[in-house]
Amino acid sequence: MFGGTVTSENGRSISVNTVYTCQLQSGTTIHWESVKGPVVPASVQWPVERCYHAISSIISDSPTLVLIGGECKDGLVNDSWLLNTSQYQWSK
Repeated sequence: MFGGTVTSENGRSISVNTVYTCQLQSGTTIHWESVKGPVVPASVQWPVERCYHAISSIISDSPTLVLIGGECKDGLVNDSWLLNTSQYQWSK
């Protein structure tokens, strides 16, 4: 999963750009992990925080997520991103 909104300490909803992974362990245990965006935004390519976006997966030798559009704090976002799920590298 990617992005969405969380509730801040003051009760406001804010958009995030975190990647969440889920692994089934032993068939009964679910392990969630989060991969947050860079502290310095220009240090690596990473989509801005957003919600109301579309995301889908491409199943292949190197599974990839496709992220399209959404809404950020500045308004609508009209972009597309690919996430290499093996290395957690985004490309625009």
